Amino acid sequence: MGMAESLNEIEADLNSIRLAHSLQPPAPPSMVQMVSHAQTDPNSSAQPNFFEQMMQGNRQHSQVINEKLERCQNFKDGVYGDVPRAFTENTPKEELVLEHVIQYCKQFALLFDENRTIFAYPRNECGTYKFISTTIRPSKLGYIDLYAYDKCANFVAQYVAYEELDPPNAFPENIPSPSNVLIWQKGDCFDMAIVLCSLLVGVGYDAYCVYGLAPREITTKNEALMECPFRNKGEYKGKTAQVENELIKSSKIEKKEENEQKISRRPDIYSVFDKTIDESKRAEEDEKERRAKTIDDDEPDYLPQDPYEGERLHCWVLLKAGARGVEETVFIEPTTGRVYGLKEAPYLSVDAIFSHQNFWINMQPDLGVNELNFDEMNTSQNWEYIMLDTLDFRARQMLEEDAEKVDDEGGANAHQKTEVFDAALKEAAQILDMPPAWPPKLWIDPDNFLKLSPLGESVTYYRRAKVETYAEHSQVDGLVQRITLFDDYKRVIVREVRSFFKHRIDKLTIRRRYPYEFKTIEEYAPPKTNYLKEPGKPSYLKELIQIDARERILRFYQNRTQDWLVERREIIGSKTIEIYENRDDRVTYRSVRFAPDSLDLKIKDPYIHEDNNVGKMVITKMTQRFARNQMAPAHDQIAKMVIDFRKQKIMLYYHMEEGDIAPHYTIEERENLLVLAKINENDKKYDDQEQQRRHRLFNMEKECLQSITTQETTAKTEREAKYQFEEKINNARATNSQDLKEILEKSLFDQAREKFKDNSKKKQDDQSKEAKDQDFLAPFLEAAGLPLDQPLNYQQALDIKNKVMDNLKSRILARAQIIQARLEEERKKLDKAELMFQKRQEQGLKDDAGENLEEQIDQLQFKLEILDERAARFEDMAMRKYQQMDERLGKDGRLKVLQEKK
Repeated sequence: MGMAESLNEIEADLNSIRLAHSLQPPAPPSMVQMVSHAQTDPNSSAQPNFFEQMMQGNRQHSQVINEKLERCQNFKDGVYGDVPRAFTENTPKEELVLEHVIQYCKQFALLFDENRTIFAYPRNECGTYKFISTTIRPSKLGYIDLYAYDKCANFVAQYVAYEELDPPNAFPENIPSPSNVLIWQKGDCFDMAIVLCSLLVGVGYDAYCVYGLAPREITTKNEALMECPFRNKGEYKGKTAQVENELIKSSKIEKKEENEQKISRRPDIYSVFDKTIDESKRAEEDEKERRAKTIDDDEPDYLPQDPYEGERLHCWVLLKAGARGVEETVFIEPTTGRVYGLKEAPYLSVDAIFSHQNFWINMQPDLGVNELNFDEMNTSQNWEYIMLDTLDFRARQMLEEDAEKVDDEGGANAHQKTEVFDAALKEAAQILDMPPAWPPKLWIDPDNFLKLSPLGESVTYYRRAKVETYAEHSQVDGLVQRITLFDDYKRVIVREVRSFFKHRIDKLTIRRRYPYEFKTIEEYAPPKTNYLKEPGKPSYLKELIQIDARERILRFYQNRTQDWLVERREIIGSKTIEIYENRDDRVTYRSVRFAPDSLDLKIKDPYIHEDNNVGKMVITKMTQRFARNQMAPAHDQIAKMVIDFRKQKIMLYYHMEEGDIAPHYTIEERENLLVLAKINENDKKYDDQEQQRRHRLFNMEKECLQSITTQETTAKTEREAKYQFEEKINNARATNSQDLKEILEKSLFDQAREKFKDNSKKKQDDQSKEAKDQDFLAPFLEAAGLPLDQPLNYQQALDIKNKVMDNLKSRILARAQIIQARLEEERKKLDKAELMFQKRQEQGLKDDAGENLEEQIDQLQFKLEILDERAARFEDMAMRKYQQMDERLGKDGRLKVLQEKK
């Protein structure tokens, strides 16, 4: 076969492929044909087979198994459990509304456009036709993140995996209930829009579902050429870009202060022409370097022509202004969570709008989206609605018309107006209203809610950006989102990586990395406790900036371990700076310059500084700054103290009063301070104020050195703690450990679960203890060392029964003895009182004492009668208890061997 024949065959195959893609599904029958068939067929019901005929083209178009249809079929077959009747049947009211919708679509096709499909009553997952407005189920879930429309939209976009329409220019065959969509966590644009609308309406928003035409990047959820919505999230707004400039500037100022007495050097003479030539050469070299580092083909990927251009169906959400403080009517894309204004919306056209209350048809579908007025859907002729709002629209209109009629007739009184209103309400009640939503209430499992997406993680590509999202507590290091920003369309040159963390014990929230600048910036949340009291944990760190091996900046929250350090800068190998706030000694700034110990600096009695980065260094200069005390004269207060160890001088700068031009300063010889300190070190006696002042300066030098040494030790401890924490993370990641209690804090759901488990365990323990207390054999079995829940042999059972009965008998006898003793005591009292009363009668005494004695005898006789009754009742009860105990022992399974022996 020749090359020409091969090329012809390839071209023929390509033409056949193009022809297959250009084929359109067969046109659906008109509404008139559908409704007439339903009326002529005696076996037909209110559910016509119109959509079955329309979807035959879809089945012929794609031979791929549709996952959505498979899920619906499994639900219908009961794979997921019993199917509620609301999925397979319609209530009489739903049947009535469905018939009304069918008749409405028939009239619409007859009067306007018979080729236009009104997607008003699709089939649900069980194949039952439902009015699509009744599929929206307003629900209010117990998650605070779903109360704001933007957060709710982002949640639905991540929680439900998007499936494209198949084919993209045809309506879906089934519209499942939003409750099943949330359970499956999969759905097309119609499913996601209905779920989002249900959640928004449930929390009080005025939301609607809209379907029409949309471009390919919307229907395919291709955000590769869209601007990243998270580009500004976590953007650093600090001053790291100015850090080096500030440090260079400060060093220049210090050098200028050192050389104030020197004569400035004359500027060098140069040729302007030579300078121009050098600048042009330097510009050419920079351009060559830029071209070498630049990717020439930095452009978006080429997309072939869309065979469904201008025909792709899509469904999204309309959010009207007014409710819940929404100031502007916007569109919400359910597949991505993006919010668009009406003017910049990417959608091509609107075909219809539906909510849980009505269904509106756009009578001008050729108009652009930005040309439509969504505020006049109930009043304008540009919109047709299917249902009448009984209590809001028709009733109000009738009441207003009848009220005006009564007023115009004159002579109408309040009674006549009331009758008119009652009649109008009765007439309005005859209007067909919306049935309640048929799906069950929406519900989201807390574990799935925390996962955010079906897999717990997702990756989305944007224009020059990539966003990775992870569920909380799913990553070892607490990572919840990573945003990678690129400088090219191919996403090769990384400009910045932002990592967001949650629930970390070290309170790290954001980490920014700049790979080509070798710079890392970390931000920390305020701590709840003093972490220095807990070894192995960093303390009060607010921000950490690491620039290669050149510079390290640490910023702290105030009240940090009572030293009031707010910032520490380490210019590695040359200088360390510390900034303080609100100290009692008014120190605001400390810095130390040092040089390698190997250099011959010729410093007398040098101070050796143990630096955490480079080791032993020789201190060449120390600087301190102090805040001014407004209650004391400024000229007496030191503003800055500079100790130059190379020159062996101490420079003191004093605060300025208002109106001063330059600060007052003095220069002290450091050697004089050292000699004076050594002379007066033992006796601590000073001859005059000058000696006291010099000794105070010497003490300030020692305090500065001691503070710098202490802070260096503290910084080393905190750095080691940070390294240990990162090592724990690496070990947990390497071993895939699930025990992260030393890395992450427990989530609210975990805390609630643990509390529930503890309460359940406590409840079970209480129940077991109560059951144990109620088990009358437990004490005897434990005393005999026998099991509590196993049957006994004959001898063991007989011994236990005898012990139980003996114990009961002893308790009964003890109680009987108590009652008998009480009876005898009262009888003795009665005999004694009767004897005394009889003696008084024989003596013929009649006074108050005799009457009291008579009353006492009556009371004692009454008590004896009661005690006699109690004794008789106790005797009967004791016999019954004895008999009942014998029966209970006979029924106890552990003593069943006694019954078998009988």
